[in-house]
Amino acid sequence: MPSDWFEQFWKKYPNKVDPKGSKKRLVSVLKAGTPLQTIMDGLDRYNAKTDDRPWCNPTTWINQSRWEEQHTTVRSNNGFQPRNTGRTDTMRSLPLRIARLANSISKTDWPGQKTRLSLPAELMLTATERAEMERRLVAINTIITGSNLPPAECSKARLSLLTRMLLGFPTSGNSSDAAADARGDIYDDAVEDIPPWALSAAIKRWGKGDVPDLRLGALNFNFAPAPAVLLAICKLELADFQAQALAIELLLACVTLERAMDPTPIPITVKSEGGRVLSFSPRRM
Repeated sequence: MPSDWFEQFWKKYPNKVDPKGSKKRLVSVLKAGTPLQTIMDGLDRYNAKTDDRPWCNPTTWINQSRWEEQHTTVRSNNGFQPRNTGRTDTMRSLPLRIARLANSISKTDWPGQKTRLSLPAELMLTATERAEMERRLVAINTIITGSNLPPAECSKARLSLLTRMLLGFPTSGNSSDAAADARGDIYDDAVEDIPPWALSAAIKRWGKGDVPDLRLGALNFNFAPAPAVLLAICKLELADFQAQALAIELLLACVTLERAMDPTPIPITVKSEGGRVLSFSPRRM
């Protein structure tokens, strides 16, 4: 065995936490008869994994004999892919013209009437743009809510992600089975309204230490994030989509500036259950 065997291991390991403890555990494993080459081959497979699980702390990886895993055949969450990266990433920002329009909206108030949002007539959405924005709003709300999946599948995917996170990161406090179950329930309650893709992205952020100041105290990336911290990171992932949805809703509600300056009440348009468009004029207060 080479004299720099641990340096070789440490250089390859992706999540460099607790080198002393890791070396101590490796020594025990090697003394028990596991060949170093077997461990290094397993580490190569681990580094090449393509699933969404966060990187384990090295002591956890060693304690659980993770070098025996075959990552080329592993898919996260029992086959569920929590995040369609291409889909969400391409939807993170509005087209440039639409974004500029959203920043040009004016507000007009008339007594007893709802605030009017307006744009100059020449800047109003075309019929094609309006139809596209209505479709985009549906797609964004689907991303925000995770409603492309049945609730039971969302719950199952979140549970799988949380389980992997808690296995991959050590936690402080009681380590009994009852404590682990209670801890899992608390995490599950904290993110019960979060779509799986956002939870997956938040866990990845934590694993990379790519988290801004959340004003929730000091962050220790050597351990699993507290439930409130994990929820805050999830909300960071959702923020761009929520802001975009709001901008589209405001644009779709706009009237021309000329109409906004006319104090005559604007008829309210609604759709009946049969799809008919109905309109009525509110009383002036």
